[in-house]
Amino acid sequence: MEDALQELINNTKRRDYDEYLKDEFRTEKQQVQRGIMLEREIVAAFEEYVRTKGATIGLELRTVTDEAIDNARRSLYGGQVVAVDGRREKPLDIISGVFCEVGLASVSYQTMSNPEVRCLSITSHIEESTTKEEYYENSSKGKVNENEVTNAMIFWELETCIELAKTAKYVFKDGPVLHPGLVWKDQQFTFDLLERAIAAKNIVGIVKDFRAEQSAALWRYGRCLKPRQYLIVYRGVENWIKSIGKEGELTEKFKQGAGKDMVRGVFKASRSFWAFEAHKDTVHEAIPVVMADALNNKRGIPQLVDLADQILRKRFPSGLYADKINREFLHHGMEYYLDIVDERMLRY
Repeated sequence: MEDALQELINNTKRRDYDEYLKDEFRTEKQQVQRGIMLEREIVAAFEEYVRTKGATIGLELRTVTDEAIDNARRSLYGGQVVAVDGRREKPLDIISGVFCEVGLASVSYQTMSNPEVRCLSITSHIEESTTKEEYYENSSKGKVNENEVTNAMIFWELETCIELAKTAKYVFKDGPVLHPGLVWKDQQFTFDLLERAIAAKNIVGIVKDFRAEQSAALWRYGRCLKPRQYLIVYRGVENWIKSIGKEGELTEKFKQGAGKDMVRGVFKASRSFWAFEAHKDTVHEAIPVVMADALNNKRGIPQLVDLADQILRKRFPSGLYADKINREFLHHGMEYYLDIVDERMLRY
């Protein structure tokens, strides 16, 4: 089989710049026309393809009815559905500590005027080293990096989702329920949390990022969907979270155990399509609720997820926490401020 890079290079059309301009983008117009024709053919034939071949490759395509949408709206507007999102301020790594703040928001259609917003602060090195001797002894430890801060935010998001799931009919989480960063940790406390989230059965992840390798299929299938359709593509977390190295014992146990109860697919409410993660036992009841809320949003994503994101952007605007820290250091003297301020800020 020909290497993908070699195939790409061999099939590239080469033109000099003058030729590129002279043809009035004739080549590009032809590409667009061919693409539109092919897309129409694929979308028209996709249902038949899944009906005849889907079972052999694990695909399941369904269409949400008007009746299901109407029933879902009663749950939505009755406040029985909650969305959760998190936002973090980039950590500031200096000798006296790692400063970072994480904001969490949860909102339903009944709490729009007064959503629940929480703040969690991270000051890791200060807790580890309260004396100069402890600082030197701890200096060989790895510093808290941005991935760890993101994993902490995901952990707290899931904790919030699990708590809300006890009373809400459904909880929409912005991002995957089973985040790879927590799975790869191979630590018991993260798997305890993930298994509790799976056991709740009513937490649905709304995935907006299609960049992961296993998301390429979701992106392509999403383009084949008609409005009100959804497609289950992966069954079991082992099919979409691939290991980055040798798998730990706990990770393997999770993938062969509770991880098999989750499915991942793609849905299209109107024009745009998005991915989802849900429990296999409740996915067909949950997606109509997801779809009903997505019909309220021009982006085609559940409106509650967008609301949670907007709340956090207003309450935790980018740079606010860093500015608070910078002002405090500046208050103690310019030399402290110049030591910790971002180098790019000094260019202007």
